[in-house]
Amino acid sequence: MRLLNLKRLFVSCIALLALPAAAADVAAYHDQHVDAAELEAAFATMAPDLRAAVLQKPDSARNFAADLLTRRVLAERARADKLDADPVLAARARQAADMVLLEAQLTRVADAAVDPAAVAALAREEYRAYPERFRRGEEVRARHILLPSCACVDDKGRAQAEAVLARLKAGEDFAALAAEFSIDKSNAEKGGDLGSFVRGRMVKEFEDAAFALKEPGELSDLVETRFGYHIIRLESRRDEGQRTFDEVREQLEASITTQLRNKARNDYVLALHAEEGFTIDEAALAAALEKLRSIEAPAN
Repeated sequence: MRLLNLKRLFVSCIALLALPAAAADVAAYHDQHVDAAELEAAFATMAPDLRAAVLQKPDSARNFAADLLTRRVLAERARADKLDADPVLAARARQAADMVLLEAQLTRVADAAVDPAAVAALAREEYRAYPERFRRGEEVRARHILLPSCACVDDKGRAQAEAVLARLKAGEDFAALAAEFSIDKSNAEKGGDLGSFVRGRMVKEFEDAAFALKEPGELSDLVETRFGYHIIRLESRRDEGQRTFDEVREQLEASITTQLRNKARNDYVLALHAEEGFTIDEAALAAALEKLRSIEAPAN
């Protein structure tokens, strides 16, 4: 008998170990708690910049947990004061919960609609069917140094720009002079690197000068725009042509995936609307709207 009891105790212990561990509390106020699972759920709804702040800044993380606990405590106080007995507030609470579950259901439907192999095939089919959509324009990659100009007789800005250009022509490092002299602080520390761009992205004077450069390393003369004097160096150029499938594959597959997911969600909802028993009581709706109009009407 004792051996049997020990076996039962052992089986019970194993069963308890198999249960998921309770999430640890991260904040508490007397008998009110917020655990790690609730923190994760709230985190999933945050904007990317706010997520980064929570992960990187201890004060932001503490404020995040404090906000969740405040929400929990004040909601419990509202229940204690019977505010949840108000039919409108109760309906709003149900609707908030419904929206969370609705989104979960539609996400599951959308996930099931996406077959990676089918997406890859559709992407290649679209690439072949519409080649004109995947043409690329002439493109250059360039660096620049921006120096101030002065609308006066003695333009000291131009003199400085000419001096910097002379140093570049003498062989000094472009990136170092950009870091030292360029007033374009968005890229000065990157050696004036503007990345790649096509026509129509830059002001005309700058664009014309950049696309006139032919060989990597070639320098422009001083180019004056409303921003000041530019010295441009060509890093590379690529002529107009057809983008390869590999260049656009990721973009195409992302677009097709989004379309399939949206279509699946929409079709699922439309199918529900078409089901027998899904009805709108026009008379009851009209009465409800009339009440809303009386609430919204301005007081005389």
